[in-house]
Amino acid sequence: DDRLRLSCVEMCTAFHKDSRNLSLRFKEELRRTYYSTPTSYLELLQTFKNLLSERRQSLSSLKSNYDVGLCKLEVTETSVEEMKLDLLALQPQLVQKNHQVGDTMALVNEETAKTEKVQAVVAADEAVAAEAARHANAIKTECEEAYEEAMPALNDALKALDTLSAKEISEIKAMRNPAPPVRIVLQAVCVLRGVKPVRVKDESGKMVDDY
Repeated sequence: DDRLRLSCVEMCTAFHKDSRNLSLRFKEELRRTYYSTPTSYLELLQTFKNLLSERRQSLSSLKSNYDVGLCKLEVTETSVEEMKLDLLALQPQLVQKNHQVGDTMALVNEETAKTEKVQAVVAADEAVAAEAARHANAIKTECEEAYEEAMPALNDALKALDTLSAKEISEIKAMRNPAPPVRIVLQAVCVLRGVKPVRVKDESGKMVDDY
């Protein structure tokens, strides 16, 4: 515009006057002459023109970036408004989901409490079962030890039975009232052979096992 053009004219005039004054000072101090020719003035104008063009390009780039930023802000604002509307529309569903989550959490807590009780009962049963297993193993160990101790006597008894003759067995059968040592031996033989006793009354009238 006219104001800008007038400012440029004043500025160029000031440059020309200053260059002339500096050339005179240069001549006075160094005794050398510097000529400010029209070419120098034209070069000054060209330099100013180049600087002005670069400045205009810079300002144009800044303006373009500013316009793009404004456009993006408008798009963002529109998107934010749309998201606000979507959130308002989803708010009842979010409230319902929140209630459902609360109910689910309460159910989970209840089931967790039940599970903990069941775990406590199972742990107690496991302790009882472990104790019973330990006791059973102890009984098993005792039985095995007793079996190991009784096996030699059993083998000896079986060998002794094999040495009995028919005559000796007939003599034993003929005994109506065997001696106590003989009765004990015969009872042991019956136990080994699996012969069950008969329940009879003794002299006092008490029921006893009679082999």
